[in-house]
Amino acid sequence: MYWTAEREGSGEGLEVELAEHAELTLTGLYNVLEKLRRDEPLPAKDKLIHERGLVAVMRSLHDELDAVVLDAYGWNDKPDDAALLERLVALTPLPRKRKEQSAGCAPIFKIPNLPSAPPAPTSKTAPQQWPQTLPEQVAAVASKLAAAAMPLTLEDLAANFKGKGSRKKRLPQLLDTLVALGKARALEDGRWMG
Repeated sequence: MYWTAEREGSGEGLEVELAEHAELTLTGLYNVLEKLRRDEPLPAKDKLIHERGLVAVMRSLHDELDAVVLDAYGWNDKPDDAALLERLVALTPLPRKRKEQSAGCAPIFKIPNLPSAPPAPTSKTAPQQWPQTLPEQVAAVASKLAAAAMPLTLEDLAANFKGKGSRKKRLPQLLDTLVALGKARALEDGRWMG
């Protein structure tokens, strides 16, 4: 049984025959990886796992994957674990019934100090002029959704624009269009994301 990872650009395959190293387990590999991330010294047993299990390669691959996923969500600020968890929970809100049921969960499954609704995102840029033509409006709304760190309500989205025009009346239709094109997604709580 082989584990192979092809490093992009290097053309060099890395293979480890796990059957040859019965002492290597996923738990052991990830325990060593966590110690490395916490800058803890590795005892001899963990050094052996690090060497035979190519934990440095595994760490590099995980770091690359983490960077790609954060980039895909548009989270280029490298959030800490608590902020990341808060953002992920905000993307997948629990239905009311599940929220009530989770109140009786063991403490390990509860998220401490998590607000019931995420805070409204604040815009760091001044509102832009509301475009005049339909194609420009679709592009502007898609751009604002894609750039938002968190899902937006209609009010949040409208606040990103200024000027004359029927943007508040037009936004639901534009959002429906973006959903149909696969450029936006409507969340159950009435917010939108790109």
